[in-house]
Amino acid sequence: MAERSLLDEAKERYLGDFARLEADAPARRGSWTGALRREALDRFAAARVSVVLLLIAAAGTFALSAAESFAVGLIASICLGFGSGGETDIVPYLIARHFGLRSLSTLYGFNGTAWGLAGIAGPFLLGRAFDETGSYALAMTQLGVITLVAAALMLTFPQLSPAKAER
Repeated sequence: MAERSLLDEAKERYLGDFARLEADAPARRGSWTGALRREALDRFAAARVSVVLLLIAAAGTFALSAAESFAVGLIASICLGFGSGGETDIVPYLIARHFGLRSLSTLYGFNGTAWGLAGIAGPFLLGRAFDETGSYALAMTQLGVITLVAAALMLTFPQLSPAKAER
C-alpha cells in the first residue's frame, strides 16, 4: 500500500470530498476549453482565432481594471484566462506553420522565455503601479491596450497557402 503524505491526510481530514472533487477540476476545465480552441483552429485561420482570443483577453483585462464586484471580477478573470490560455495553443501551431518544424523548438523556447520573464516582472510592475497610484486600474487598462495592439498586429499576419503550410 502506498504511503500517504501529511498533505494528503490533512486534505482528507479537513476538506473531505471537496478536495477530491477539486483535484481534477483544472484538467476538466482545460479539456473543454482546449477542445473548443482546437476545434476553432481546425475550422478557421489560426491568426484569426488568435485575434478573437486576444480580444476576449483584452475585454477581460478592461473589465478586471474596472471591476467593482466579485461577479464582474470573476467573469473578467475567466475571459482573461480563456483568451490568454488560448495563445498557448496557437503560438506553437503558428510557429510550426510559418517557420517549419525544424525551427519550432528554438522559437517556442524563446517564446517561453519571454513568457517566463513577463511572469516574473509582471507582479513587480503591477505592485509598483499600485504603490504609485493606489489602484491597479491604470496598469490593467494599459495591459488591455497592449493586448488590443497585439490583436491588431495579428490581423496583419500573413495567411499561408496550403503548399507552404505543409513544409
